Formats: sequence, structure tokens, C-alpha cells
Amino acid sequence: MMTEEEAKKDFSDPLRRLANNHYAMEKARERLRVAIEAKDNKEIYTAIGELLLWVLTTEEWHWNHDKPFKKRRNIDDRGQLLFGLRFAYNAMKHNMNFYEIHFGRSSGFTFPFSFPVRFAIKNILWIKADEKFELSKEDRIFNEKSYKEQLLNYKRYIEGKDVSITFDKAMEFLHEEYERIK
Repeated sequence: MMTEEEAKKDFSDPLRRLANNHYAMEKARERLRVAIEAKDNKEIYTAIGELLLWVLTTEEWHWNHDKPFKKRRNIDDRGQLLFGLRFAYNAMKHNMNFYEIHFGRSSGFTFPFSFPVRFAIKNILWIKADEKFELSKEDRIFNEKSYKEQLLNYKRYIEGKDVSITFDKAMEFLHEEYERIK
């Protein structure tokens, strides 16, 4: 339960906002883990979207408050994932498919086995971009250059990779950046 004093704290303080972003990222990451365990597609979609929001909001905080951040992000493999995640976030906002779930057998099967056979989620991958990411004609007029750059970054950095691992690496990079400045 929140105290009155906590409710009155100034959330405009930049470092406080960054701390809250990291808290929100961790909560969204846990929500994704739970959704994957439950094999709940709607919750997976929701958690991925929420995690994209918090990861990119945290990256934007660094753009605005930490000048050397861009240089470090651009040379760190984990930081470069943020380029691809930006396209995935925009794809989600346009209600495009941007991930696919792959199922595999649960461990511990013995033969003969009984039905129904249960399959666990093996992994969730960022989809191959190909023709699936199309903007409306109106959006393309305003965003053509940005769209092409973001699509290239998506293909270069995250296409076909495991969603959970991608988030873990990007968040690891952002946590190190946070530790560097707090």
C-alpha cells in the first residue's frame, strides 16, 4: 500500500523516472515469462508490447539525458538490438504480426504416451520481415525513409531471433547504462 508521502514524491526527477522505467521493464519481463509458461497468446502479445514500450522509453530517456549513450549503444551488440526493437514496436502499433510461437514436445515423454499430447512453447521468434510489414499508403508518404531504415535495422539485428533472449540482452545493456549514471 502506498503511503501519502510516496504519493507526493516528485516523479519529474529524471533519475527517478529512469528508476521507475527499470522497475516497469522488470515487471513486464516477468509478465512475459508467466504468459509463455501459461501458453496464453493474448498475454504474450500484451507482454511483448508492454516490454517494447518500456525498453524503448528507457532508451529514449538515455537519448535525452546521457550524451555518450548513443556512441556506446552503437558499438555494443546488445545496444544495437534496440534498433530492431524500435521497428517491432512500430509494427505492433500498426497491428502487424511481428512474432511467431514455435511449439516443441515437453520433456519427459515416455512411450507409449497418452492423448492429448501436451506441447510446450519451444521459443518465440521475431518473424521474417519479407512482405509482412506493409504500411498504408498514407503512412508510407510520411515515413518512407524512416520505415526503410527501421526495416533494415529489424532485419539486421533481430529478425528470426528469440524474443526472450533479445529482450534479456537489450535490458542487460540498459541496466549497465543505468548503473553507469545513477
